[in-house]
Amino acid sequence: MNLIEKIVQDIESIDFAARLNVVSSSRSFFDSIVEEPEVISLQQSMKESDEVCNIVLRRIELLSKLEINQLYENPNDIPLAVFLWLLLSVKSKYSSMAVSLVSKTPKCWYARKLI
Repeated sequence: MNLIEKIVQDIESIDFAARLNVVSSSRSFFDSIVEEPEVISLQQSMKESDEVCNIVLRRIELLSKLEINQLYENPNDIPLAVFLWLLLSVKSKYSSMAVSLVSKTPKCWYARKLI
């Protein structure tokens, strides 16, 4: 597994979600993600490589299409929000496609705040 795959896996982990899900507002959430080492590292890699941006878009596409239990929040809301925030923050050419995918993803709260 390469470094980018490891970072993406970490952002999609339960541990990462647990660290970020303790905040009380969307503003606190987005203020918190910029301090996460995984986010900082992935953002830097995305600034240096369009291929890394494409990898992040593909993760959004995959996560946005997973079936979820409609009675509960989307378990992929946090990674979707982080990945979308990253694409928007580096002004990637993939941002509009990512916004479109997330806008169709049910039961997201943080991710929808970016749309």
